Amino acid sequence: MRVVGAVAATLAALASVAIGLPIAPGSVMAAEQSSGAAAPVAAPAPTPSPTTGQGTLTRVAGADRIATSVRISEVGFPNKLSATAVVLARADDFADELAGGPLAARFQGPLLLTPSAGLTDAVRLEIQRVLAVGHTVYLLGGTDAISANVGTSLQALGYNPVRVDGIDRYGTAVKIANILGDPPTVFEVDGTNFPDGLSAGPAAALSHGVILLTAGHVQAPETAQYLATHPKDVRYAIGGPAAAADPAAQPLVGADRYATSILVANQLFASPSIVAIASGVAFPDALSGGALAGIDGAPMLLVPSNVPLPASMQSYFDRYSNTVQSAWLFGGTTAVSTPVAKAIAQALVLVPSAS
Repeated sequence: MRVVGAVAATLAALASVAIGLPIAPGSVMAAEQSSGAAAPVAAPAPTPSPTTGQGTLTRVAGADRIATSVRISEVGFPNKLSATAVVLARADDFADELAGGPLAARFQGPLLLTPSAGLTDAVRLEIQRVLAVGHTVYLLGGTDAISANVGTSLQALGYNPVRVDGIDRYGTAVKIANILGDPPTVFEVDGTNFPDGLSAGPAAALSHGVILLTAGHVQAPETAQYLATHPKDVRYAIGGPAAAADPAAQPLVGADRYATSILVANQLFASPSIVAIASGVAFPDALSGGALAGIDGAPMLLVPSNVPLPASMQSYFDRYSNTVQSAWLFGGTTAVSTPVAKAIAQALVLVPSAS
């Protein structure tokens, strides 16, 4: 089983890709791009020049969203056969997997992205590396999301594929909640968009809770039925649409997706020693990274692709610069530009450790 103590060793091992450290031309990391964000790279900002730092901000990325999810798994579970389950989600849509992060965290496994039609060699090899045969691989969504071929391939490899699917995304989220037993806390998020769900994932994992989806500003019938049968659960509504759908829930609503992620972090993560950072413009990197963040007890902070940082985020970094010892940055430089990464490192007093 993976333990949080592995974080420090992993950060040191990844010093060669830490923010600000030169990357050799032609290397895998030099070519890394996350396919999620479409925003152009910002013009270079003045390079921060701290001379001391208490830890490392480490970028974790691959050549595309699927490769990034594999890299996150490698970083989070460096030892072979160290996961107790794997969660598979389709790479090109967020609908079924918004609720999947707490499932991966509960069973101490990675959340890997896959094409709908079948496993790539990289994903197959990572499953075989991290998970012993006979263990469970959860497939989120119906056969339109992840084809039957994937389950057949997993069975041939000796795994136990378990498909988790409802009649729609709302039903799938409820089925995930049922797998997790009788969790004491529910996080409601807009199921028609992704940002608030990305912020809620690690918080739900930390509180042994679940994520349920609203149909925008209206409550989904499947979610309403679940809540009616769990009247004693603590309920949070993350973001404006979810708060409108469930006025009885405790609202955590910021002025935008970035401010909402800060509210979640302030409310539910007291003096964190590690934070996770990903693009708020696209879902893949934060989705895969959210499972690792949930295991490590780190809030997921959504950032824009380019500088400047939002004022709420700058204030948060200033507040916790003395407690945060390290940070994950999920996704390549297209998703989160180098100037943004350097601004975060400067604000948190994080600099690359010696290689």
